[in-house]
Amino acid sequence: ANLVAAIRLGLGGEGAAVDHPSFVAKVVSPLSASADRGATARAYRADPVVRQYVLLAVDMVWVEIQSRCEDGTWLVQDVTGLDSVCAFTGIDCTIPMATLYEGVLAA
Repeated sequence: ANLVAAIRLGLGGEGAAVDHPSFVAKVVSPLSASADRGATARAYRADPVVRQYVLLAVDMVWVEIQSRCEDGTWLVQDVTGLDSVCAFTGIDCTIPMATLYEGVLAA
């Protein structure tokens, strides 16, 4: 499975978890958004191994990319619109939003 499919379908499951990932992507629902952007984000940012934490919305075309800078601060980038491109530097990958959201949202 490619990365887009893995993110879109939530592939992995038990036994597929990594203890200290450098890249974390989470699909965010309206119900989980507060926790994912708050306590969960703080926990991942506190882990010195995590380089990038990404939130992908299911109810709109929106991705939040949180990236650790060389000085240890975090840069937050909002990517919106199907014509935009997500740069996942934590895994050296770029994905067009149109590809990421293909078949996810109703027209």
